[in-house]
Amino acid sequence: MPQVSEPSTLLSSLGTVLAGVAPERILVVICLLLAYPLAHLFRCLPSNHPTLRHAFSVAATLVLFVGIQGQWIGLAHLLTSALATFTLVDVLRKPWMPWVVSAVAMLHLAWTHWQRLSYNLDNPPLDYSGAHMVLVIKLTSFAFNVADGRVSSDQVLSSRQQAKAIRGMPTFMEFMGYIFFFGNFLVGPAIEYRDYIAFVDPRENSSLQENPTAQTVSSSASRPSDPLSTPLGRSTSLRSAYIELTGALAWIMGAVVLDARFPPQLMAASVYHEWNFSHRLLFLLVTCFTVRMPYYAAWKLAKGACILTGMGFNGYDETTDQPHWDKFTNVYPGRFEGAQNLRAMLEAWNVATSVWLRNYVYLRVAPRGKKPGIRATFLTFFMSALWHGFFPGYYLAFLTISFMSSVARTLRRTIRPIFVAAITSDDPHEQPPLTRYKTFYDTASWLLTQVALSYAIVPFILLDFDKSIEAWRANYFLGHLLLLAIVLILRLGGSRILRRFHYRPVKSHQQ
Repeated sequence: MPQVSEPSTLLSSLGTVLAGVAPERILVVICLLLAYPLAHLFRCLPSNHPTLRHAFSVAATLVLFVGIQGQWIGLAHLLTSALATFTLVDVLRKPWMPWVVSAVAMLHLAWTHWQRLSYNLDNPPLDYSGAHMVLVIKLTSFAFNVADGRVSSDQVLSSRQQAKAIRGMPTFMEFMGYIFFFGNFLVGPAIEYRDYIAFVDPRENSSLQENPTAQTVSSSASRPSDPLSTPLGRSTSLRSAYIELTGALAWIMGAVVLDARFPPQLMAASVYHEWNFSHRLLFLLVTCFTVRMPYYAAWKLAKGACILTGMGFNGYDETTDQPHWDKFTNVYPGRFEGAQNLRAMLEAWNVATSVWLRNYVYLRVAPRGKKPGIRATFLTFFMSALWHGFFPGYYLAFLTISFMSSVARTLRRTIRPIFVAAITSDDPHEQPPLTRYKTFYDTASWLLTQVALSYAIVPFILLDFDKSIEAWRANYFLGHLLLLAIVLILRLGGSRILRRFHYRPVKSHQQ
């Protein structure tokens, strides 16, 4: 089974002091915090010696992963997977090479997840599965990008594929520096090889300004491509990094305060059934929020460490001329907690994994030049589930969220026009007129979205099938019953009735 590290007596005592926080979590936080002084050291390395920077990155990861966490067997597994990928990419020169790499990497990860099934879910140990999951994203995207770089004509590649394509096989040290970059090795976010090499090697700095989606970022030639070469760039990177650190520490303190008071396992206990429904619902909402806090903290800590090294530059603000350091943001807590629909929620969570699934699974399954179909959707769902693991709770949650998202889209198209008029003008700046009940609609949408997602992810938290069903049963399977009721109502004439109350569309001023 995957090697697990035994917490020291000191960590166990510290966990007791911190309201029963698991020592394994404390160990992860320690490693993420140690990445900050290591990032300061990395920052001091000369930029004209990229090999030295690659070597330092690998050494720093070894200190954190092996020296602090003691994951010797985990290192052996991850190194084996990395070496297998490098060899396959170098030897296989066929278009199907990325699929072979993906299959090998996913099968290895599947073995890791299979071993996790033997864990005690009430007190899971610290293992290397999280780092393995991040590694798989890096390995598979690397393989596809090398294959794109071997394509004879860019006409068959999308603009994004052209930007991320790797022209020529990287050296072994470049590959290892990318795979074992200490800033995102433990918890992500996984980044593209081109982004990493452009940051480490100044000869590739021109691609640092690539940001095709941002509206406020300028790529003016008068501004340096390396922001750390200017006092303003250095100061803003330091400030941005420690803002992320401060936010992460706030999330950690919140988790410490709430975790012992809202244990998720209580939702499957008999005492949970004895509470009244409003008490159970409130406990569900706060517990799910508490569970998200460590994720917010971990991803913010990792992002801050990356920024501190100088990675994450995302161009300059058009108005203030300030450098942006948000290129590798993996979670947007404000957007997630304030979302009024499931789609907005999911887009704000684990961004790097969503980007990977879309660009290296969903869009790759379909033949070049054709739109993805049902096969692409099914394979993407399968890869996402397999990437997370084999616990039944993952599949219960994913299936429920998938069904919930489909129903929510239909319901939103039917309900929203009652409160917001449609726009027929071509003016992108024109705002739709609102009814007097728009505030009520926004508030209700936010609350229902929070309740719906909290209900759906209970199995994702509990993992065990019986406990998940028991927790849903305590809430009368209300989420599933409401979904079925909505589908039936809309199909039996509800949609037609509701359309009578739609706000009258606004006519275009250009007609």
